[in-house]
Amino acid sequence: MNLDIMRKNTPKDHMINEIIAIEWEMFQHVSGLNGRAPCQDDVKTFYIMRYSQHAAFKVTTLFSYQNDLIDAKNTGRNLVAEKYGYMMEYTDNEIYKRDIAPKLPEVSYMKTDIIKKIINIMDADQKSVEQRYPAISRYARPKSDSKEGTSARVYNIGELKTYSFNTLKKIYEDLKEAHEKGENIVETIYMNTMEFYGFGSLRAAEDRYLRSV
Repeated sequence: MNLDIMRKNTPKDHMINEIIAIEWEMFQHVSGLNGRAPCQDDVKTFYIMRYSQHAAFKVTTLFSYQNDLIDAKNTGRNLVAEKYGYMMEYTDNEIYKRDIAPKLPEVSYMKTDIIKKIINIMDADQKSVEQRYPAISRYARPKSDSKEGTSARVYNIGELKTYSFNTLKKIYEDLKEAHEKGENIVETIYMNTMEFYGFGSLRAAEDRYLRSV
């Protein structure tokens, strides 16, 4: 993956770029119910979305996730494909139970429990961002699953189920620490995204999007 858009030349950025390169490769081997999706050819948007998310977390968390990806590659697993598989439980439960679930790794009780805790925090963070930046939020994933698309919540659940328990623990710790500092990781992800589009703050982006409505 060779993009001019790639970010700063720091050790953390190098790690994020290595992670995204593996994710992009896995994404290319995802086969949906209707075949290849247009987004599988949009490397720029893929990079922006994935970088913005990963950069919000600590290096130790990213290192654990990078090891998850490497371990998956070494054992022939595709974590991106598995993410979409787990999402099917919410987007098409009948097909999920019949065709998808038997092929996916079982999610342990311990992982299920910590995923619920992570999702509760992220849901609250998401609601806070939506209340303060409603115009920006209209361009994000929908609040609930609909014809317009799959919700951020379902995407998050599907992805978290592919992570190791160690990575999930670190994500949970990052989220709790952010809250203790009065920070919001979902807001950080939004800000990371808006920087790619030339905005210096979420307020500046909100004002611009409000004028375009």
